[in-house]
Amino acid sequence: MQPEKAPLHLKTTQLFLTWLFSALVMQVGLANESETNARPEIVDLIIGEKNIDVVVDLHQAFRWEHTRYESLDTFPQPWPGSPAMPYQIWFKEKGILEWLQTDMVFLGNYTTLKTHEMEASIFGYLLPIAGKYDPVTHRLTFDDLAYRPLFQVPDLIVEESSDLNHWSEATLSTPQPLEYEWPQDLSLEIQKKNGNRFYRLTLRAQ
Repeated sequence: MQPEKAPLHLKTTQLFLTWLFSALVMQVGLANESETNARPEIVDLIIGEKNIDVVVDLHQAFRWEHTRYESLDTFPQPWPGSPAMPYQIWFKEKGILEWLQTDMVFLGNYTTLKTHEMEASIFGYLLPIAGKYDPVTHRLTFDDLAYRPLFQVPDLIVEESSDLNHWSEATLSTPQPLEYEWPQDLSLEIQKKNGNRFYRLTLRAQ
């Protein structure tokens, strides 16, 4: 008995998704490990029963400014019953730094020494604190603690089309996150519709 052939529409969908993913991978291969500040692009589509995970590479380069760092270790809060929380560092504009330690915020200034090295002067501390970011492990060492970088997510729009001529905004199944761990890919979940669909990514106009 010969195996039953797959319906034509399933073959078409599989063929299109394979072609789409191959084309996107070829484009990403020309970039340099998320250090390009190129436009965000779709690098994968994970098809589920009701939703589609749109995997996005934001292509954001390393930076200090406008970045939040969160310690890998967590620390107990002074209030009974409160969950343990990580320390957090905000690198803001004009060299301003905020450092949250449980329930206390320390203010200071930071200067960049090299591309991946900085030094912070914290009010209340006698000596400056050196910070070094490891581009291999993607971890910042600051005051003997390891921190992970969190970048803000730009306002993205996933658009869909059935004919490549008429495009409409796809419906997100879950809200777009405010941050993502750099330089990892970002996943956006959209509602799956019947029929073949083409997808593209744009930035919402400010």
